[in-house]
Parts: sequence; C-alpha cells; structure tokens
Amino acid sequence: MKLVKRLVIAGLFICSVFALMIPLSYALRPLNEANVGTRNRITGFYAEPDDSMNVVIVGNSGLYRYVNNPYLYEQKGLTSYCFAFSGYNIFFAEGLIEEMLKTQSPELIILDARKFVLTEDDSVDPIRAQRVFNNIKYSSIRCEMINRAYPNPLDRIVNYFDIALYHDNWEQLNWERLEFADNEKKNTLKGFQIVPKVVPMNHVDVSGIEEKVPISEASEETLRSILEMCQEEGLEIMLLSTPWMISEEEQKKSNYINDIVEEYGYSYLDMNANINEIGLDFANDFYDEKHVNVIGSEKVTDYLGDYIMERYEFDMEHDEVVVKSWEKAVTSYNKKMKKYRK
Repeated sequence: MKLVKRLVIAGLFICSVFALMIPLSYALRPLNEANVGTRNRITGFYAEPDDSMNVVIVGNSGLYRYVNNPYLYEQKGLTSYCFAFSGYNIFFAEGLIEEMLKTQSPELIILDARKFVLTEDDSVDPIRAQRVFNNIKYSSIRCEMINRAYPNPLDRIVNYFDIALYHDNWEQLNWERLEFADNEKKNTLKGFQIVPKVVPMNHVDVSGIEEKVPISEASEETLRSILEMCQEEGLEIMLLSTPWMISEEEQKKSNYINDIVEEYGYSYLDMNANINEIGLDFANDFYDEKHVNVIGSEKVTDYLGDYIMERYEFDMEHDEVVVKSWEKAVTSYNKKMKKYRK
C-alpha cells in the first residue's frame, strides 16, 4: 500500500509539473522581430470561436499578405482566417490542415500553391521549421513535424519541450507574455498583416505560357497526399497562387500543378494568369517581388471573393458573438486604412 501511495504521489507530481510547464512554454515562446507576426497570427487563430470560419487559408506569407480577411468580410460577409506561417514548409501542410480541423470546419480550405513550385527536394530547414511547430499547440501533429525536421533523436527531445530552447526568455516574462499562456490571444485583423509600403516592380507577363514542366518529386508526392486526404475526408479545398514576379520556368511548373489539382476534381486559381482581370498595378501595388502591399491585397481579395462565391456554397449565418468580432475587425481595419490611404 505504501508503494502504491508513493507511486500515486509521484504520478501526481509529474502531472503537475507538465501542467505548469506547458503554459510556461507557451508564454516563453519568442516575440522577437522574426517571430512576432507569426506568433500573433497563430495564437489568434486558436482564440477564434470553434466552427466560426467559412474559409481557412493555409500556407505562408504569399497568403497572409494577400488575403485581406477584414476586407473580405466587409465585401462578401465571409469569415476567414490565415492559418499561415513565415517559414512554412509543404511537408507540414497536411498536418496543419489536421490541426486546423480540430477547432474549425470551414466550407473551403485554401492552400498555398507557390511552395509546391519552389520546393526542389525533401529537405527541411530546422530553424525555419521552428517558426511553425513552436507556434502551434502541443500535440502528436507537432511531434511529427519535429521528427520530420530533426533526424537526430536528441534534437527532437529538446524541441518536444521548447521551454528548453527559450529558457533565456525568463527575464522577459511579464503580463504581456502571460497572455499567451494558453497559446490563444485574439488577433484583431484575423491573421491579415497590413503593409503600407510601395516599391515599384517590373512585371513579366506569363499569362500566355501554356507549356508544363514537372515539379519536384517530393512536391508532387506531398500534393497528391494532401488531395487524397481531402477526398477521403470529404473536404473542399482549392489551391491558390497569388501574384508575384514569377519566372517563365516557374509558370510552367504552376501549369503542371493545375493538371494535378484538376485530376482530383478540385480547383486551382493561378492569379499570375489573371493580372489584368485583378487590376494590379506593379508600379504601386507591391512592396517587394513576392508580396503586394495593403492596396494590392484589396484588389486580390476582391477577385478571390468573387471567384469563391461563384463556385462554393457558404453558410453566412453566424451568432452574435462572431458577428460583433468581425464588425470590430472591419472597424479596426478601416480606421488604420483611413490613415494609410492618405
């Protein structure tokens, strides 16, 4: 009986340690310049009410700088969120979709297509990968991502409990950081990131290119796995390539992706082939070669909104709490834009 009692006490102690360690780990995760945008966006996703999203967008900066969530709600009444990461890797995409589905059941998932064009092999940069798995909640999915990024078991163990990586942040522990203790903190703009900056770009028209070049074997295998999973789970997904300074070779790979997506009965919107219809001005609507500024995002979002409203059905009824939250997002966005438009 004494042995059983000791084992129970020891078990309770271990459970208590883990219960305390998890929120501390979340609170100590970095808020530096390289991670703060992703941190606020992902914790904001977890803070959203369950099953409140019509659309969830999964990918990287080619999405959260383009899909203007408050503007999309104001124009179309659609609730959406960019579950998107700086440093995103296509080999994490399927896991991120599964993670998203724990709290949301959107009528449409939009997945970034750019990375399938740009990924050349099956390697994973561990440092960039940390921006993904060290911003999501603890789960078996997170462990699988860590295993994919780190072949060495010792490196995996350190990353399983990332408090070991960020223990130096103890000196920075304050009330602001404690707001992240459950890895949830509301994001006013629903994952969208405003960039009020203009850098003129030289646009090469690729809309007439019809040739196709295969993407890498690793990219194709991953894309097919995701599409097969969506078919099996009855999920509606579309691939999206937002406009950027794409090369002719990259456009040929994009055309190849279109064939794969259509093979599974899904849609692929390649905006690089629709620049004129979108109305983008490369002298004024970009801030670097791969990202539009906030004015460009409104044009992209207008086009995307029309595209998905024509092709998919959405339940536009939301409860009062959700509606008020989105009205607040629109008000906040328009207040910021009143200043920036000047």
